[in-house]
Amino acid sequence: MIADGEKHPSGGAAVPERDKPLLDVRHLTKHFPLKRGLFGGGAGCVQAVTDVSLTVNAGETVGLVGESGCGKTTIGRTILRLIEPTSGEIRFEGQDLVQLSQKELRPYRKQMQIIFQDPYSSLNPRMTVEQIIAEGLRVHDTGGGANRSAHRRQAVRDLLRRVGLPEQAIDRYPHEFSGGQRQRIGIARALAVNPRFIVCDEAVSALDVSVQAQIINLLMDLQQETGISYLFIAHDLSVVEHISRRVAVMYLGHIVETAATKDLYADPRHPYTRALLSAVPKRTPADTKQRQILSGEPPSPIKPPPGCPFEPRCPLAAPACRESLPPLEPLGAPGHHVRCPVVRDAAR
Repeated sequence: MIADGEKHPSGGAAVPERDKPLLDVRHLTKHFPLKRGLFGGGAGCVQAVTDVSLTVNAGETVGLVGESGCGKTTIGRTILRLIEPTSGEIRFEGQDLVQLSQKELRPYRKQMQIIFQDPYSSLNPRMTVEQIIAEGLRVHDTGGGANRSAHRRQAVRDLLRRVGLPEQAIDRYPHEFSGGQRQRIGIARALAVNPRFIVCDEAVSALDVSVQAQIINLLMDLQQETGISYLFIAHDLSVVEHISRRVAVMYLGHIVETAATKDLYADPRHPYTRALLSAVPKRTPADTKQRQILSGEPPSPIKPPPGCPFEPRCPLAAPACRESLPPLEPLGAPGHHVRCPVVRDAAR
């Protein structure tokens, strides 16, 4: 437990004991081992996530952004222990979930849910909407009384109304719905057991822009009503800016910058964050923002470069960047942290 005034692993000031975050991830690492090839090729591991620390407070949305393959989804699924971590701590209300058995973890699964990326493959086509949404109620034995079946059916009706779907949808199958409607069913399923924290894994990336806006507004309305917390994983920076209070930027399994949303978008410090934000389409013809094109390709997570993972593509790279991984250090506004010694030294 971090004492008052002690520095947090993410680089920020410690959270006082009386005001602990809902979710506190410390030094989370997930490496996937590789098997030897047919002709005896060398084995190794995919370093999907390395030494990641982040917090999510009650009623807060934290955005997690980065290009495809940087480890965003792995973080989300590892936090929920859908994937087992290689090392690190995942503290939910002070309890380290990594130390719990699957039986001991079960009560926490009610409190932590996920909305999956693909609304087409994440719903069982052989189950009705009622069966899909009520499955969590059944597994966690929620909704008692003399007639549990009727109680749960009514609970499903209430959830459908809550996410903007008609009650008549209760006996239909997933193939009878559009993508946006299916995602609403996925949201209703996540809400069924009244969780306190939800991982939104690219929850709107497969939807049309107009439908994305509806789902984002729905998530924000639900947060205002219930005080639920979100880890919002996405690659659409415009959506992240709209819904998130704080943002963490990932590159090749590492968090390279974190800040309050308004500070990150107004004053990005890390070279990768600047390049990422420059790719956002201009909002008006008068916008003079210039696109920053990075050279080369992201390194392989099987054999990442020594030192800073962004060094091979960084326009500011210095010899020291190849020697060791720089720490995530405070820079600029309160809560703004950057993993770049060149930017840090230039700011001094």
